[in-house]
Amino acid sequence: MEVVNGMHAFLDSITGWLDSGQYGFFTDFSAFMVKQAVIGYIAFIANAIPFAWGIAKELMNDLNISTYLNQAWGALDSDTRSIAAYLKIPEGINFILSSAVTKFVLRFIPGF
Repeated sequence: MEVVNGMHAFLDSITGWLDSGQYGFFTDFSAFMVKQAVIGYIAFIANAIPFAWGIAKELMNDLNISTYLNQAWGALDSDTRSIAAYLKIPEGINFILSSAVTKFVLRFIPGF
């Protein structure tokens, strides 16, 4: 009789898991999988951005963008140039241009 009670308890625990434990198991499993996917994506981005930045620097060097910017900077009169330098406009233009080229390169990497 003890064997039958043990089997009955075992089957009750299985049906209890199928009734209520299954939802918790799959919820925990899906949360774990989403967490791992997010961690993987962040690691992918952390490796892809320096790669894209290196390509963007080479692209800007190949296109001689700094030459065009220096020519445009030289075309300004001295008062305008000094005010722009005080306001750090050249650094801002450089930052915006570098960001735009890096974003352009990132579009060619699958996953972005």
